[in-house]
Amino acid sequence: MNLAVTLYKRLKIKLFNKHNGTIIKSLYANLKAEYGKNVRIDEGTYVSQDVTIGDQSYVNANSRLQHCDVGKYCSISSNVNINPYNHNMRGLTTHPIGDGDRERKRVVIGNDVLISLNVVILEGVHIGNGAVIGAGAIVTHDVGDFEVWGGVPAKFIHYRVPDES
Repeated sequence: MNLAVTLYKRLKIKLFNKHNGTIIKSLYANLKAEYGKNVRIDEGTYVSQDVTIGDQSYVNANSRLQHCDVGKYCSISSNVNINPYNHNMRGLTTHPIGDGDRERKRVVIGNDVLISLNVVILEGVHIGNGAVIGAGAIVTHDVGDFEVWGGVPAKFIHYRVPDES
């Protein structure tokens, strides 16, 4: 990116932040995405235009969010990849040209979710309110409310909040 483009983008982001009550620091965060109040997006994070992020949530450096909805008060660590492109393993080719008009499924993340360092969340996964995803996990299935998951592939470990019964 040349200096003029960088300066232009920084100015545009500064004005966007002032007008919308956000703290966007990344030149790669699409300003057409929906950002709630006090959302923070750190340097080097890519946010596609079809993303929504709820109030008070933050995304640390060098993460990638595509085709997803993130709830309020979520903590997303560095190097997290949400909804990367899944190649078709059943077609004649694994190249995206073989997918035609395949519709991608959204990832939906509830409120107050912690997603730790280096996590990958695959297409169509739903993560419940209060859930925790451990560092390095690859999430391929839905995660329930207040569940803690980790591993490759990610599996249920325990509930975040002890059972009251």
